Amino acid sequence: MIYMVEINFTDPETMPEWNAWYRAHLHTLLSVPGIETAQRFDAEGDMGRRFLAIYTITSPDVFTSEAYRNIGGGGVASAKWKAHIRRRRSLFSGIDIVPEITPDSRFLLSDLAVNTLDAPDLAMTALCAEALDKDPPRRHIGIVPVGKVSGQILKSVAVYRPTTERLVSPRYPVAN
Repeated sequence: MIYMVEINFTDPETMPEWNAWYRAHLHTLLSVPGIETAQRFDAEGDMGRRFLAIYTITSPDVFTSEAYRNIGGGGVASAKWKAHIRRRRSLFSGIDIVPEITPDSRFLLSDLAVNTLDAPDLAMTALCAEALDKDPPRRHIGIVPVGKVSGQILKSVAVYRPTTERLVSPRYPVAN
């Protein structure tokens, strides 16, 4: 399952501190059993929210676990910046493992199915919201090389560049 957190952060003065905290928090989240991978992104262009984090998780039970609560999961750990955060977070089915998005690739995110006739090389995967905000109820994701991000794609989807490598839990059974 994919856990997706989309964020706008409204305070430019504290944004560097918040970004540093979030980068470290990804490692903390990976200490929770059931959170297997984590990666963070910045938006390119005007579509979508400014920041995106995506995680591979094993089940919705992660969010009610003692381990998750103990690290401040669900927004407690980020309370210092709460006034500056506008977020939505949802858990999606449709793919089991979030692939790594490398620096020479972009992560695409759309609320609507993308007309592949306009971009015949673009393969998008449909996701269905299963838990948390469930907003929107369906998403479509894809990964493309940087050179394939065209003006047509930018008009219909949010494009995100990775700001971290994909981090992997030491408990994760699949090799990096």
